[in-house]
Amino acid sequence: THTGSLAGADTVIDAALRRAGIIRVDDLEDLFNAAEITARFRPMSSGRVAVVTNGGGAGVLAVDRLLDEGATLATLADATLQRLDAELPPTWSRANPVDIIGDAPPGRYRAALEAVAADPGVDAVLVMNCPTALASPVEAAAAVAGLVDKGTIGGKPVLACWLGKHAADPARAVLQQAGVASFDTPVQVAEAVALLTRWSVLQRNLERVPATRGEIAVDTETARAVIAAAAAEGRRLLTEDEAKAVIAAYGIPVPETVLAVDEDAVAAAAERLLRGNPAVVVKLRSATITHKSDVGGVVLGIRDAAGARAAAAAIRERVNALPGGTVDGFTVQPMIRRSLAEELIAGVATDPSFGPTVLF
Repeated sequence: THTGSLAGADTVIDAALRRAGIIRVDDLEDLFNAAEITARFRPMSSGRVAVVTNGGGAGVLAVDRLLDEGATLATLADATLQRLDAELPPTWSRANPVDIIGDAPPGRYRAALEAVAADPGVDAVLVMNCPTALASPVEAAAAVAGLVDKGTIGGKPVLACWLGKHAADPARAVLQQAGVASFDTPVQVAEAVALLTRWSVLQRNLERVPATRGEIAVDTETARAVIAAAAAEGRRLLTEDEAKAVIAAYGIPVPETVLAVDEDAVAAAAERLLRGNPAVVVKLRSATITHKSDVGGVVLGIRDAAGARAAAAAIRERVNALPGGTVDGFTVQPMIRRSLAEELIAGVATDPSFGPTVLF
């Protein structure tokens, strides 16, 4: 359909994969990272992440990407902050991300990791190391490795990022041997942590089933008759009033719609509708124009019959000035005002790979 065509092929593929609980990635590097994460850990439902780093800037980069990916930065409990105060230098960040300062020795990594992993408000820990001349990245990695069991501390996933390109390879090897998932950049490790949360959402999608509903009274004959009449005229699109008739036949409320062949009929319809409504709307009816508002074919908030007549005349004048523009008449409807209303578009199309699809 016209609105269904707005759903592109890639959008349909993405929706189908999401509904099937399948993780979609953009390149081979993401593919391998996703495979490593899903092989090591289980889906993470809440996704509250704590970051431990010896470099504030790298920590901020990771946090920015975490938030962009929909993860949540854990709020550390007061007891955790007090425990960290007792173990870390006075200049530590006193917040998440936990910046343990650039000269952090292995013991400081160990103390910080133990504290944040014990916090009940933390679901996963992202630990980072920036190379400095003041501490050994390999020793820091060994401190982390000594705490983990199958890549976790207390059952909580631990993911690492040791910066330094090839210089950090020995430290990464220590982490990998201990079962710690290790990544080269703050962005990569943040995306990996966020993936655990996204994976959980995808898995829950597999358990979703449509809500059961009672029988809905459907006037199938009316709907088919409207469509058949349009098809007999060689048309592939319904006019607005025809579309509303089909929708109403399926039990969906629509505003009263009065057809008017000319300006006099518009004025008469408006006069009748205004007896029970504060205002009306006049719209173009045309088999050749789909987007009425784009050509000035919709006038809102009309409060008297004379105004409705003038609106119809102005619409006719604007459309007649367009190449190929045709005026088949007008529709007049009550002006509906709802303060909490949401605009919605819905359409149906047939995808060559996935079959019938719904745009919503």
